[in-house]
Amino acid sequence: IANGTGFVVSGNTITSGTYCILVGTLLQNPIPQGHHTIVKNTLSGCGVNAISVYADPGTVVTHNRIADNTVTKCTGSCIDLTAYEGSTLTNNEIKANSISDSMALAGIRVSARADDNRVLDNEVHEAARFGITVAGNSNLIAGNVAQGNTIFDLQDLGQDNKWPNNTYDTANW
Repeated sequence: IANGTGFVVSGNTITSGTYCILVGTLLQNPIPQGHHTIVKNTLSGCGVNAISVYADPGTVVTHNRIADNTVTKCTGSCIDLTAYEGSTLTNNEIKANSISDSMALAGIRVSARADDNRVLDNEVHEAARFGITVAGNSNLIAGNVAQGNTIFDLQDLGQDNKWPNNTYDTANW
């Protein structure tokens, strides 16, 4: 797990690991975390999630950018924003990533309490369950291509999310 603000993870090839890239907060860390950039990495065979941004209870994680990564064969969610009760996980951007062959949960997952984030221009194919699933509120999910995912290409479990200009075959609103 990487804590602090403003670091860049770029240009790596990672072919295994429980969490290939994990950023966020440790329990009850009162210092806001974020402004990290995770770009142009190639990730495959990650055991839980390929790229995870976590906000533990009582913490703030904001303004992270996850862009232009290629992710295949992850066991959990390929890209995951998880906000626990009492945390703030907001103003993050997931943009222009290529995701395929998610073997368990979702290509991209935005959890409950992860609000006001942007999921833009990603391609998500062949996830074992969901292409893009969003449980947070007031998120913008736009310009994505999500097709060929087993249960739903797009799933909205939150409120006031905006879904313009996505290409998909199946959706659960």
